[in-house]
Amino acid sequence: MYLSEVRRMLEVGACGLAAERRVDADIEHLRQKLDEYDAASEQGDIEAATRADLEFHQAILSASKNPFLASIMTPLSTALHDSRLLTTSVPQIRKRARHHHFEILEAIEQSDAQRAKDAMRSHMTQTSSDIETHLSD
Repeated sequence: MYLSEVRRMLEVGACGLAAERRVDADIEHLRQKLDEYDAASEQGDIEAATRADLEFHQAILSASKNPFLASIMTPLSTALHDSRLLTTSVPQIRKRARHHHFEILEAIEQSDAQRAKDAMRSHMTQTSSDIETHLSD
């Protein structure tokens, strides 16, 4: 729950900044990470899908052009990895995450900051719900 709160606070704003500040190379990098996510997911390689998911979100932080955002997230890297590994292991969650990721990418690509923030907010809401529904014991 706490990790999701921090992610929501930081990543929603970062997504808006990424939409405003992104360059073509950022879009290519984001698209590459989503391709890697899809390939790993299709192969059932949960570790590789988790890594691609984390790198997609890291690429958004980088596209924001605010160096403090990535450094704020660094101490959370182990918790982020462990949480993602659990969620990525559930096929339905991967499918929902994929949908949200493409919505986020499209908004950033179109430089639509509000839509990007809304897409990330929706992704964070779905992630929190998925954790509560599928992984809380």
